[in-house]
Amino acid sequence: TATSDYTFLPYVLDPLLIFGLGPLPALGIRGAALATILSWAVALLVFAFLVRGSVSRVPLDRGALLRPDPKAMARTLRIGLPRFLIGSLFSSVYLAISSLVAGFGTAALAVVGITNRLESMVYVSANALGAACATMVGQNLGAHQPERARRVVLLIDGGGKERSGEVFTGRKDAVAFAVA
Repeated sequence: TATSDYTFLPYVLDPLLIFGLGPLPALGIRGAALATILSWAVALLVFAFLVRGSVSRVPLDRGALLRPDPKAMARTLRIGLPRFLIGSLFSSVYLAISSLVAGFGTAALAVVGITNRLESMVYVSANALGAACATMVGQNLGAHQPERARRVVLLIDGGGKERSGEVFTGRKDAVAFAVA
């Protein structure tokens, strides 16, 4: 999909354009910016390809774009606003950290960028699992099967808090802190 093209392309382009490889010159910060722009452009092109023509792989009612539905817009805003605010807060914090670290030079700023990318990978994966869990739990609760919904949560959670301390530290004594 267009989103996955955008998500994974920077991991390839960033090192190539920041540090240079073969005939590509090392562009530093400009390379990171160029990698981001190119990734967004690829995502846009993929999306445009998917929605082109009269028979689209992505159902899109182009006429609806000219007839806004205030009730649908209000529902979308009500549902999407919390996520928007969380994303905005995360971006603001990242900008603040980047501006503080920039004084230490390009290498320090690159470390912040790499850390942000790694954190983003974990965040996207966790959100995907959370969305899958919410969907399956909602379906099972709607079907009046609470036990099955509980099993879904345990399956996605990987055993719950009792296991998370051990999984992430390799130490069984960490379980006491995870459960507390």
